[in-house]
Amino acid sequence: MTILFGNIQAFRNLVLPVSEELFGSRSSPSISKHKQYVQEMLKLLSLHGSMTTWDLAKNSIILDLDSMRSRDKVFRRLLLGRTDRGKSSPGVLDIGLVTSTNSVSIPSNKYRLSAHGLLYCLAILDLSNDEIDRIVSNYSDIFPKIFGKWNLINSYFKNSIDLLKEIGNTHVYENRHLVKFSDFPFVEINGYIHTKYVDFYESISESDFADEVSYWFFTNLPITYLLSGKNTNKLLENWTCLFEEDPDLKHWYYSFLLEMKNFYLVRFARLDHQLSLDDNLIEG
Repeated sequence: MTILFGNIQAFRNLVLPVSEELFGSRSSPSISKHKQYVQEMLKLLSLHGSMTTWDLAKNSIILDLDSMRSRDKVFRRLLLGRTDRGKSSPGVLDIGLVTSTNSVSIPSNKYRLSAHGLLYCLAILDLSNDEIDRIVSNYSDIFPKIFGKWNLINSYFKNSIDLLKEIGNTHVYENRHLVKFSDFPFVEINGYIHTKYVDFYESISESDFADEVSYWFFTNLPITYLLSGKNTNKLLENWTCLFEEDPDLKHWYYSFLLEMKNFYLVRFARLDHQLSLDDNLIEG
């Protein structure tokens, strides 16, 4: 099934704020029963992978058949939304946090978290390390460059999951003041990622979105440690070693960097041509 939703900017500007309003945010002191059920459902999908609504009900409540049937109806309504009894509310499927693994929307469908849904769960749910490891295992095919390389990444950068939890925070990782902290071109690379995917605000395939997130993730991986005052040279050495240890990962990311380099070379060549820049003519 082809899944279409927006790029990182769309996730930050639309999906995450709307999801937090409808289904709860990390800062919420208390949440309604509706939001509790949604978060319970999302957590079950994150920890178990693809499930039917009946699977969700069985894992949610182990009492009796009638209780499970009632919970099955609740989860189905949360997924599809409701318009009955004078009430109208969008479903989790409408927002794009969950997607059906079948081609036809029927009650027996299996559902899983989308790439957007994974990022929302990592940002909002209070997950233990063991639970995060289960999510990584269940959804390694959604973020293969990150979840598929999880052990390697964490051998060089502990707690790297914190970076994905902060993907909605544009102020930290795309702050222009980063230029002052390191000679490494974090700002320029982040700027190119935005440029590369700027036309996909309304629609992007899940695999392309995963690539965009992965470029962003590996580019910004050292920044949290850098801002904490740790040794810059050691951080970048670890960052380089990570790629050297996995040739496929290195080829994927370095090809992206070469693409970026060529983009900027062309842009600055056009600037030079347009303004006829000549250092010898610029004085004072």
